[in-house]
Amino acid sequence: MVPDLHPRTKPKALNYALPLARGEYLVIYDAEDRPERDQLRKAIAAFQEGPPNLACLQAKLDLYNAGDNWLTRQFTIEYDALFDGLLPALDRLQLPIPLGGTSNHFRVSALKWLMAWDPFNVTEHADLGTRLARSRYRCRVLDSTTFEEAPPRLSSWFPQRTRWIKGYMQTCSCICGSRRGCGANSERRGSWASRP
Repeated sequence: MVPDLHPRTKPKALNYALPLARGEYLVIYDAEDRPERDQLRKAIAAFQEGPPNLACLQAKLDLYNAGDNWLTRQFTIEYDALFDGLLPALDRLQLPIPLGGTSNHFRVSALKWLMAWDPFNVTEHADLGTRLARSRYRCRVLDSTTFEEAPPRLSSWFPQRTRWIKGYMQTCSCICGSRRGCGANSERRGSWASRP
């Protein structure tokens, strides 16, 4: 169990678990995720075929409750635009990819070199995708889909969206030079330095 100390965040829990990881690769899924059956095999193949600086693969995200109501249909439009349009375009152009919060496949050595996730950032995935790019690591889109649940009510959608916007603002602040609001060791976490 993760020590019950502040901050009580997903990235803090991920950092706590990282030293326990065995092997060369690690994947992050949310509890309700339903990845395609061959996703792990596709990820290993993509790492083996990719360049040595390939540090992360972002699987496409889709929704298994897309048709539930108007809100879930809107979420589906957003996910389609992001995971079938924007992210593949950024990948083709070899530009930084803002990672989604799940279905991230990592090379463990890159995570450890970057000192993993910022435990204070509530969109740790966007922060990490940016730091990977700044450290000259590559992220790519994996041609495999993970299905997850869209918030079916405004009462669950609003807090999620508020957290995302807060985290994106925090990430932008850290990227643009302000260290206020950035986690511990943020200088190395966001450096342009060459990897060892």
